[in-house]
Amino acid sequence: MGAYGSAYLDDPFFRHSNSQVARYEKLQAEYDGLLHQKERRQIQADAIGNCLTALEELDLLQIAFTDSLWNTVVDHVTVYADDRLVFHFKNSAEIPCPI
Repeated sequence: MGAYGSAYLDDPFFRHSNSQVARYEKLQAEYDGLLHQKERRQIQADAIGNCLTALEELDLLQIAFTDSLWNTVVDHVTVYADDRLVFHFKNSAEIPCPI
């Protein structure tokens, strides 16, 4: 480093500058993470919107609710003593329903 290296590293301005750079890099990494999270949530929101649009279109088709449709979709329903039902679907989804 030579004669000036040690004095340069001990300089308060240099130490302050380094701490600001470290702070900036930390904040930049946090910002990048939040931006990635925002993009991921936007993709999820778009997917949910597409599903809702598809469901709205299903209403236009006027699907008849039949025993066959029920048996195709629902695996079983559990009835609990505390006045609630849990619908268990064949795709392993569950929907609780208070009665």
